[in-house]
Amino acid sequence: MHDRGMIKWMPFNSVINGKDLVNSIEKEKNKIVKPTLSDEQIQDIENNILESMINKIPLNFTIYQGGFTKEIKGIVINIDSIKQKIYLDNHQYLYFREIISVFNASLC
Repeated sequence: MHDRGMIKWMPFNSVINGKDLVNSIEKEKNKIVKPTLSDEQIQDIENNILESMINKIPLNFTIYQGGFTKEIKGIVINIDSIKQKIYLDNHQYLYFREIISVFNASLC
């Protein structure tokens, strides 16, 4: 009897590569466009950030990164206007341009 060796596994390998392609297509489909903020929304975000830094109030930040939104919670400990970063108490930092909404975490 003749053994086909690696030839019999070729179709299986093409299915695995197809699965990666389908996953990357699904990921691309789920991406969203970054929302545009009004001047009023920007002012509200700035006020919440300053209040958090002064009064040590925890905030929930919604940020936009690479087509997706992410929730981060923390208290603002420092604002670096030169680097345009906000440093949080949990050793994380956010860039100004990433923030799309902010609300008081203690009100939730």
